[in-house]
Amino acid sequence: MNHFYGVAKVNSRGQIGIPKQAREDFALNSGDNLALLVGVLPHSKDAIMLMKAEEWYGVPESAPIKNSKNREFGGLVKLAERGQIVIPKKIREQIGITSGLQILVLSHEKTHSLVLALLNQDAVGKWAENMIGRSNND
Repeated sequence: MNHFYGVAKVNSRGQIGIPKQAREDFALNSGDNLALLVGVLPHSKDAIMLMKAEEWYGVPESAPIKNSKNREFGGLVKLAERGQIVIPKKIREQIGITSGLQILVLSHEKTHSLVLALLNQDAVGKWAENMIGRSNND
């Protein structure tokens, strides 16, 4: 089942805080390298998938992601002591992340990853329906 962890707000330096419960559920610790993946979810171009870097290469080919064979990612970030990450400027520009933007933090069960979805995009409602529908149909 997918899980909603809350809403994070992007600050002026492109940082967001990963909710404590999400960090605990995904065993994310200060200093962990995390892969940021953009455009890999088939049902959203306005979402970032986030997982431990070493886990990204272990995602099964059957996982519901695009470009799985290429294993392309938007970059590596390090989890700060207080649970924050900085979304690289290139990714922020690519999908329109600006200071003050609110981002939904959800889990993606099939790939055991966190998903950061832009809250102010019209597509979020449809994207959320797709996520819930896929979860309920499995």
